[in-house]
Amino acid sequence: MYCSDLTRAAQTADEMNKMLHITPKFSELIREVNAGEGNGKPWDWYDEHKIPPAGYDPDYRPFEDAESDRDLWNRIEPFCKQIVESPDEKILVVSHGCTLSFLQTMLMKFRFENLAGARFNGRSGSISKFTIGNDGSHANFHSIWEE
Repeated sequence: MYCSDLTRAAQTADEMNKMLHITPKFSELIREVNAGEGNGKPWDWYDEHKIPPAGYDPDYRPFEDAESDRDLWNRIEPFCKQIVESPDEKILVVSHGCTLSFLQTMLMKFRFENLAGARFNGRSGSISKFTIGNDGSHANFHSIWEE
């Protein structure tokens, strides 16, 4: 079990560990997207204060100190490579919505350039299953449970 080192995900992993007896390995690579000044603020405050986007721009930052889509992709990519190349048969990942969305996109073999036209939904509280072929040539995805 790999888990974001942020509190919400760590609490979820702790509960899962109680039932599954799998000690999580914490990673800052799978933290939620950094919204900079917008972190922890209510959505209405966030929407009122963010820099307005002008269409899709992979380098857009809602606040000067926030991550862009490109930043998030580059942060998650080494983690994705690590789990895809892992000899472990089953891997559990506990993370956050935007991060899970990007991870799903990578596991389905989309490239960064595809983000403008295709993005998966990593919903909070959901459980998704990916099966990657033994030769790594394909990935199957399905949602198991959504809150």
